[in-house]
Amino acid sequence: MNEIVSDCEHLLELLDKTYPGEKYRATTVHDMYYTVRDIIDDVSDDSMHDNYHLTSFIHPYIDNTRDYDADSEIVSLLEKIQNELSGRL
Repeated sequence: MNEIVSDCEHLLELLDKTYPGEKYRATTVHDMYYTVRDIIDDVSDDSMHDNYHLTSFIHPYIDNTRDYDADSEIVSLLEKIQNELSGRL
């Protein structure tokens, strides 16, 4: 399986586990969730329709969730996926 898809699926699992129900509310977690799903679709179809900027979610995510942990797995995955996407261009 493509590493980007695998990392995206792991991020979605973390978001579901850590913030159950947030994907249904107008929150930063909701926006991240559906953007990551779009990335999975684009990578799976081998067509990148958008320039994704996942790192732009980091500050709003931290502000909204108060997840100030320097070792946040969610923040690390956002950065990793962004780097992987940049390498595809």
